Amino acid sequence: MYAIAAPYIKQNLVGVPSLVVTTGSQLSAAFLLLPALPFTVPQHTPLIAVVVAVFALAMLSTAFAYILYFRLIQKIGSTKALTVTYLIPLFAMLWGRSY
Repeated sequence: MYAIAAPYIKQNLVGVPSLVVTTGSQLSAAFLLLPALPFTVPQHTPLIAVVVAVFALAMLSTAFAYILYFRLIQKIGSTKALTVTYLIPLFAMLWGRSY
C-alpha cells in the first residue's frame, strides 16, 4: 500500500498538515480493525505495565513515525520518502541478530 498511498497523498493532500493525515490514517485503521475485536479479547486482564507499554509504542513509535513520514512526503516527495521502507528489513535483521 506504500506504493499507492504515498503518491496519492502527495497529489491530493498537498495542503493538509501531516498531523491531520496521521490522525485520519490511524483512526481509519482502528475503525477497520473493530470487527476483529471480539476474536482478540484477552483471556485475562492485562497488567497496567503492559497497557502502558502498548500505549507508548502506539503513540511514541507508530504515531510519531507516521507524522514524520507524511511530513517527508510533503517536503521531499513520495518517491524519496518511500526509500525509508528499504531500511525496515535491514534494521529488523540487525536487531533480530543481536538477540
